[in-house]
Amino acid sequence: MRRDLNDGGGESLGFGLALTAVQVLVYFAFVLMCCFNARGMAFTVPVLDIPFAFAFGLLVILCGIVLTVIYVVRTNRMDG
Repeated sequence: MRRDLNDGGGESLGFGLALTAVQVLVYFAFVLMCCFNARGMAFTVPVLDIPFAFAFGLLVILCGIVLTVIYVVRTNRMDG
């Protein structure tokens, strides 16, 4: 389905950009932690018995999935 810029899609675009900014911040937090705090990323999470870097990486992936679901649900509600 093609949208013109005048049909109210700007609200959806702004929301999508906000969600993209959240994902970029989470991803760059992960990258910066790996670069500048490698020792902190190497410790093991006591309850899960996995490295913190692995848990943080899963968080980045899950954040992308959740933000995608939020965007799709909101956009579909706006369309009809």
